[in-house]
Amino acid sequence: MYVRGSGRGRRGMRGEFQGQGYRLTIAREAIFAALQTSEEHLGADEIYRKVLDIHPNIGLATVYRNLEIMLRMGLICRIDFPDGKARYRLFHQGIDTGHIHLICKNCNCVIEHVDLDEEEKQLINNMSSKLKNKYRFDIENNILNFYGLCKDCRE
Repeated sequence: MYVRGSGRGRRGMRGEFQGQGYRLTIAREAIFAALQTSEEHLGADEIYRKVLDIHPNIGLATVYRNLEIMLRMGLICRIDFPDGKARYRLFHQGIDTGHIHLICKNCNCVIEHVDLDEEEKQLINNMSSKLKNKYRFDIENNILNFYGLCKDCRE
């Protein structure tokens, strides 16, 4: 089920967790699978409902706790929507470097801009480099969120 790296299955996922001092639990695997099978950004409650269908003994608090662990591990990203709800999705290797979200403050739609042209990549690389030097901070990946009104809500 696990596809973060090329050709890595459950064993690769277990290694990723163990490499950062965590065990691969049934709950973590179920949460990861729920995110992996979704094309959309999911809230914790939506993830919980998907997990509940397969593992009815996993509670909402367990989902929240494990989402925080996966965030710290860099397996998932969190986006805070204007409606106050956080939503999550998997980081996909090779895509999330210079990943941009355009988030509508009215309808909460998300436009993902992942096919950056060379000029956009250079702008992000320059900004990352300046921030790295200024704060002596090793940047592993980045996602930029822009908030505004989508075309439909603007009209």
